[in-house]
Amino acid sequence: MTDLLPCPFCGAKAAMSVLEDDEPGEIISAWVACSCGVELHEQRTEDDAAKCWNTRASSVTINNISNVMSSPPGSGK
Repeated sequence: MTDLLPCPFCGAKAAMSVLEDDEPGEIISAWVACSCGVELHEQRTEDDAAKCWNTRASSVTINNISNVMSSPPGSGK
């Protein structure tokens, strides 16, 4: 399994959880959660859950969102 990055909101260690079928080793759902309450739900595998959790927005994306959110309505930005 892929190592989990710390929580992007509080920096704490995250934990992987799985819901298994009656057949041992058959995963129904996998998710990642942090003690601060942030959760990522309903991935099919532990690797998929880890990849989703570990994905972070780039600083360029964050800056673009900030610029759009701070622009006056109708400004075209």
